[in-house]
Amino acid sequence: MGNFIRPGYEVHHINGNKTDNSFSNLTVVSAAKHRAIHNK
Repeated sequence: MGNFIRPGYEVHHINGNKTDNSFSNLTVVSAAKHRAIHNK
């Protein structure tokens, strides 16, 4: 993404495909939000 990710934040793959690193598939979310997304 060209930037550093602040502590407490993570990059989430929107479509769930961890090998798809296209910019449109990536979003930065808090670590708590990332856990919530994956625990659904």
